[in-house]
Parts: sequence; C-alpha cells; structure tokens
Amino acid sequence: MKALTNLKGRSARAAIAVLGLVVPVASSWAARDFTPQAGTWVISEELDGKPGRGLAIDVQGNTFFMQVFGYEKNGDATFYTATGQMDGNRVTAPLMQYQGGRSFGSEARDAVEAGSAGNVTVSFTNGLHGSIQLPGEKVLPIQRFEVRSAQFEDDYLVSKNGGRSFQTVALDGAGQPVFYWRGSIGGDPKGMAHWINLEMGGAYADFSCLRTGADMYSCSEPIVRPLSSPRLPVNAVELRISAGALQGFVDVNQNGVVQRYSLLGRLVTGMKKPGISIPECPPYSVVYAEPFGSCTVGYRVPASGTWVVESELNGKPGRGFALDFQNGVAIAQVFNYQPGGQPTFHMGSVDAPKTPVTLPLGQYAGGRYLGGPGQAATLLVNAGSMRLEFVETVGSFSKESHTVAKLDLPGEPTRRLVRMELEPDAKGSQSLLGQWVLSDDTIVSLTRDLGSRAANADETAWCERAPQELLPHLVSCQWMHVYDDKVVWQKANLIMRPNSPGSALQIRDRHGNLTGLGLLQD
Repeated sequence: MKALTNLKGRSARAAIAVLGLVVPVASSWAARDFTPQAGTWVISEELDGKPGRGLAIDVQGNTFFMQVFGYEKNGDATFYTATGQMDGNRVTAPLMQYQGGRSFGSEARDAVEAGSAGNVTVSFTNGLHGSIQLPGEKVLPIQRFEVRSAQFEDDYLVSKNGGRSFQTVALDGAGQPVFYWRGSIGGDPKGMAHWINLEMGGAYADFSCLRTGADMYSCSEPIVRPLSSPRLPVNAVELRISAGALQGFVDVNQNGVVQRYSLLGRLVTGMKKPGISIPECPPYSVVYAEPFGSCTVGYRVPASGTWVVESELNGKPGRGFALDFQNGVAIAQVFNYQPGGQPTFHMGSVDAPKTPVTLPLGQYAGGRYLGGPGQAATLLVNAGSMRLEFVETVGSFSKESHTVAKLDLPGEPTRRLVRMELEPDAKGSQSLLGQWVLSDDTIVSLTRDLGSRAANADETAWCERAPQELLPHLVSCQWMHVYDDKVVWQKANLIMRPNSPGSALQIRDRHGNLTGLGLLQD
C-alpha cells in the first residue's frame, strides 16, 4: 500500500454524533498519530527464515516494554528487557539482564538484576515499522513480524461462508472522526474475487475489490444493491489489515466534492470454520441497550503482547511470556531461566484455528550477540510443550477470554496466565479516559476522572465499570441523545478495553494518542 496522502481541508459536516470531541493531552509532547502494534517484531535485515533474535514489543498508552531474545558470545540463549516512557514516537531505556529466576518445573524463585548492557533506543514511524539501536550496534530498521497460516489463506479469508466483520472510523486531516461504519470483507472459495461492504444507519456501500497484497485490498468497483437500500456516498476504499488492526483510506463524495479520509479500525471477528457459521459474541460484548443488540462472530483471537503468571506478580523480577496471534498462527516466547539460574528463552509456534493451543517449545543456541556479527541460531533442544486454554470464569460459568488463559508448562501444574497491564489503574476509571465509539452513531471523549466513573467535559456522557466479580471488563455507559427533537438518555453495557474485540472502539487513548497503525508504506 502506498503512503496515504496528507489530508487537507475540513469536512463540511460531521456524520456522527460527537460528544466532547477534543481529547486533551496530559503529556508535554505531541500525541502520536498511531500506536505500535503489540507482538513479535524483528530486525529487518535479519528476517531470513532462519532462527535468530527478535523483539517482543508492547506499548500501552505512553508506556513502552520490550523483551529482547538473543545470545551470549558463547552461543547461549539469553534475554533482556527495557521499559520506559515514550517521548513522542521514541524511547531510550536501559537494556537490563536478570538471573536466578524460575526454570521449567522448579520451585518458586525470584530473579535479580544482573546489570545493564547499555541503553537501547527505539523509534517508530508507524504501527508496523521503526528502528532500533542496540548497545554496540548501529541503527537498524525493525518491523512487525507478520505471518499467516496456509489454512487461513485457503479456507478462512476467502471462505464463501466466512467474511470478516470490522469497525472503522474515517479521520479528517486533524485526526478527528467524521464517519463511523461497520463493514465486512470476504471473497469466493478460490480467492478469485473479493468484496467489501460498509453500513451506517441502514445505508450501504458495496464494492468488488482487487487484492493487492497478503491482506491489502483496493476497492473501487461498486456492487449495486436493490433500489430499496440507500447508498452511502463512498467512491472507493483501500484497506490494509494486520493482526486484526485495520488501516487505509476512503473517498467520500460530499455534494459533488470527493474528500479523502484516513481509516482507523479493527476486525471484530476472528476465523470461521469452513462451511460453519457460529453465532456467538466476544466476551460480554453484546450491546445491552434498547433495543437489545446481537452479533455473529467466529473464533475469538486472544490479545497479543506481554503476559504473566498471575500468582507470580509480586513486584520482583521473574519470568514473562510474549504471545502473538495473527492470521491463524500462534507464536510464544517464554523468557525464563536455566536450572542454574542463567537467563534463557524458549520459543514455539503453531497453526491455531481454535483454542486450546498447544505449542512445542524449543531452546536455541549460536545466534547473534549484542554487537556481534550476523549469524543464525540452531535448535538446541525440545523442552516440551506449552498448552494455553483461553477461558474466564465468572460465577458458575466460563467463557472464552481475550486476556485470561489456563497455562500448562513442562513439569508444572496448571496456572492462570493474564495479559500484563502496563499503565496504572488499568481496570479503573482512568483506563476509560480517551475517545470511544459507544454505539453506531455516537462518539464521546471521556476527559474527566470522577473517581468511580469517567465523563466528558459537561457530563452529558459517562461510563463506569461493573463490579469486577460480576463481569470483568464490562462497562455501563449513559449519554445524552437527541431523538425527534427530544432529549433522551441512552444506556448500554459495553466492553471498553483498548485493542480488544468488543462493542466499543477506542480511537484515542487517555494521553490523546491515536490507537491505529498510522500511515503505512508497504
């Protein structure tokens, strides 16, 4: 996909209800116009199909956390971590190493710092690309590691029974939302044709599309619906999808003038089994409003990023997990220790059309060390398997989860694995601050932390979390709405979690950063 052109001018009229549009930025620097995608990243010149070193990057708000898996001069596998606050699109932090922590099947052991190898600097140009300078090395380009399974390619993406649903907002040149759409994208079983559909308020825009890359689509040939279906004034759409995040642009005809907007969005479905349509929803994501809503999705994809064993969260160094789920593939890195206390890592991947997921874990040796020459690693030993079952138990029932898993490691009992929260008050009212799509026609900017709830500037919209023991991540929202010249209060129970499948789409985080991938060059 070519870089999107800079947008100029202002829209004549917003096509969505917006409550308190502008989000103030708490930081002293400018907010980002993208968020780096959580998951596995690689140094571009080392992407050669052979085992080597890599990066597990997680950015939440302005908090940066990275786990680096690499090697010592003697060839032993090792890992480092770096954490810090983003300064715009850039962060510099000490690259720390640890020792003495827990190995597979060992007793509980806390790790201790083994010193710093020096500072690492990471800069991002968008959500999928950037650069890194490791200690003793020159600045090198990095990129998001993107993979797709053959089964996903052949059966899921273009299944005649499939198609994927998404939410998206169109942003003007100032990065403010102008339109909100729900849509879907799919194709025929042989991948010979592709289509896209946009919908808003009962009006539609349908196009046939040319697939221009692994998950890139150029859509400009309209598909005509019956005259009874109102048509949205959309002339063309271009989409780029990466691990559930959606980016692109849309051309909208407004009173004879075509205006281009950038797109920010995400998939709200995972994969469907070929030939089977499964009616279900992401965890607690049905919009319980008047009237009641519903949804139909397939397999729920867990959140990529940093995960930890919940019982080992004691504020001391220990082991960590980097999980990455994209396009029918599950990837895991386990950052742990050898029986003698030396830091090491284990890694595995598997095609994973559904949970539970079982990944073989390998330990590697002989790869590139900090400041050393380029060299590939080799598999040293198979250490067993890691089993993940994504489930969240609430009261007397359990559901598939985006952020909770049952974990089985070699020689260990089942433990609870949870998505790591990097910013404070991740499950409180502060985490609700930012700009959100609450329903098909309402966008709110929640800028005030009122203790138990987050509200917009004049309190015509507010949200508060349900008691955690009842429904984790469930949020109750109310907002003022004008209907037939009457002011009414709308109510809905929503899932409001950054980068999570659910019923609310986050546009900006609490710091004012856009949550999308930004402008890409592919």
